Amino acid sequence: MCLPANPLPPHGGGDPAEHGRGAGAPPSPEEMLEIVEHLNSGSQSGPSGGEVGDALRSLDTLAGCPAHARVILETPGAVAALVNVLKGEREIPLPLAARGAAAKVFYNLCDVDIHAGMAQEYIRAAADAGGVEAATECISTLLQSQGPDDGPLVFASMCVKLMGNLALATPSLSVQRFDGMLTSVADVLKRRNEHGEVVDELIASICVPALCNMVECHLPEDVVFANRTRVRELGCIEEVVQVMEKSLNGSSVMSGQGLFASLVTLFHFVNVGDEERVAAQRAAAANVLIECGGFAVVARVMRAYPQDAAIAEKGCGIFFRYGLAPGVAAVAIEKDGVQCVLDAMQSLEDDVAVQTMGCQALWNLAHDDMGVIHTISSEMGGLRRIVRAMELYPENVHLMEMALGALWNPLGSKNEAIYRELAEVGGIESIAKALLAHKEHAGIQSEGFAPLEFASRSNSLEVKIAFLESPSAVPALQQVLNSIPPWWMPQLMTWELVDKHERVSNAIGRLGLMEVNMIGDDEFDGDNEQDECCKVQDAPFDIGVLLDKDLTEGDDAPGWIKAYPFHLDRECSAGGKKILHPYSMPVIGDYVCLRVKIPFGGRGYLYGKVSGVGPLPSEEDLASNGSRLFGKGCPCSNPECRFRDSKTRDQLLAAGGSLHGHEITCLASLGTRHEIEDGEKLRRPPLVPFFRGEDTKFRLTLRFDEAFAGSWLVAQISLADKE
Repeated sequence: MCLPANPLPPHGGGDPAEHGRGAGAPPSPEEMLEIVEHLNSGSQSGPSGGEVGDALRSLDTLAGCPAHARVILETPGAVAALVNVLKGEREIPLPLAARGAAAKVFYNLCDVDIHAGMAQEYIRAAADAGGVEAATECISTLLQSQGPDDGPLVFASMCVKLMGNLALATPSLSVQRFDGMLTSVADVLKRRNEHGEVVDELIASICVPALCNMVECHLPEDVVFANRTRVRELGCIEEVVQVMEKSLNGSSVMSGQGLFASLVTLFHFVNVGDEERVAAQRAAAANVLIECGGFAVVARVMRAYPQDAAIAEKGCGIFFRYGLAPGVAAVAIEKDGVQCVLDAMQSLEDDVAVQTMGCQALWNLAHDDMGVIHTISSEMGGLRRIVRAMELYPENVHLMEMALGALWNPLGSKNEAIYRELAEVGGIESIAKALLAHKEHAGIQSEGFAPLEFASRSNSLEVKIAFLESPSAVPALQQVLNSIPPWWMPQLMTWELVDKHERVSNAIGRLGLMEVNMIGDDEFDGDNEQDECCKVQDAPFDIGVLLDKDLTEGDDAPGWIKAYPFHLDRECSAGGKKILHPYSMPVIGDYVCLRVKIPFGGRGYLYGKVSGVGPLPSEEDLASNGSRLFGKGCPCSNPECRFRDSKTRDQLLAAGGSLHGHEITCLASLGTRHEIEDGEKLRRPPLVPFFRGEDTKFRLTLRFDEAFAGSWLVAQISLADKE
């Protein structure tokens, strides 16, 4: 039995007219019953196989014709008779040629390309009639046939086609039944090169897709895992890699996207089973690919077809599927795989699928090893390609989500070189634009928030400037702060910005009057009884939120400043110079040291001099300005209280050094001219941008408040004249 010149015509068994019947004239029911009878008990004599041979040829013709194939299904006993021939169950044993011919009928009958949706009905009918067991048994018998004839192997591959289709259409098959099928497929695949290139290509083109069908995720989870484990144990991974290598030498059947799609499908590890089990199976398969040179072959195929978008997408997909497995990233770098991914993204910018899969591949390859992350992201240009993909397809939500995810690990590595490169290629702006453009997309918001936060941690002046000068970064920051806990805010506020740098100063100025709604602040935690009222609202980016407002009595000041006002410090020194302390009468020229505290970790001091002293309040003023001591004294029981027996204006002035509501003015700034006597470490960084640098001068109005432990509070702040 010799292999025909074209054993598998594109549309099955051939032209029905060749058998004396037009395409519009299928066999009558009586004729079909006669064909079934010949299958079950017909003669086998003669070179053409007698009645059995004639019946098989008739069915082969019908199976390859969409207009006629259904009569096989509608004829009682036809499918069962074919299965019996496939098994060889006759009183007089059937020759291998007959069993192979039955396999070819099933091959065409179950071909989706020929019969589209109807093929599923034919496949299920074959399964119900015992087609799985028949095909397995037939393959075993055919492979045991000895001699130079390639027919048994070809017909065995047709049985494989039937089994692959059965697996796809009948997900209820047990693990045990799949085990026999997988073993048969592997046996056929391993013998593909025994009879020349044509048979080799034919068998590979049948067996690899059949394996894919048997590990598809439509199957029950336990079956998928068992089948994938068995595929690896049977050596099928190595066989697929060998097929790929041959495709580089001119094979037309298995080169291109079909082969790559098969390798991706064989080990599609996403969303299947628990994470630990998936990781173990991925690692085991990756080890096999590493040992047999699979990743190098993938790279060679991608390099051989640089403009083939389908190959590029599937090639990137292989590195995406396996990228999380230990050792794969290093091998992908060494064997040109990463460079192939980057080159594909560069040369196929007009293909969004390639860009998306490339980002996914880079995400998984650069996931844990800091050295690998730096090599892929910075040295090889991975970060640039990701940002470029975002620029090309800003409206594609899937690509944007994958690209932002791919930026997590590089930016989370705290590598300043990567931060600087991100700023250089406009990555900060790209991230921020994505957050602003896709406000309702949970995935983009989730994946994009962290890269932007990571970038804000950079200690590089160039990155800080890029962040502050980005048109979208600050609005994006405001947006995410409106919906997340406040732990990100310090990352921007704690930048030790060089306030004398003009670009930084200008950028900080743009942040003025930006407000966000947040609650809670660890800094307001028990320093005084009002802390419990400080649920931070309108949290500041800049001193602009306080300028020219009454901070102690007005209604337009933020709640946090009222809960913890800026006030005169009791313990600050001025290098031996006269300093204004509580309970002393202020004099022009006195040094002042004001304790300031802002949300998100900002704590420090404003320093300056008294520049003006207003008139002391009269008795009429005290009676109307809210003094709680005038005419009453302090109701406390503390024997050391200064105001316990003070009721009159003169008594209150003597005890406190001033009177409730008394105002003075001073000029002050955030400079570092003074030290704190108790050695407290200034928590300065958040204050620097808030107060617009260390040397910005402010004109302050201080108001004496007997309710605040008899101290001076900052009642109003305005910018001092430049001179």
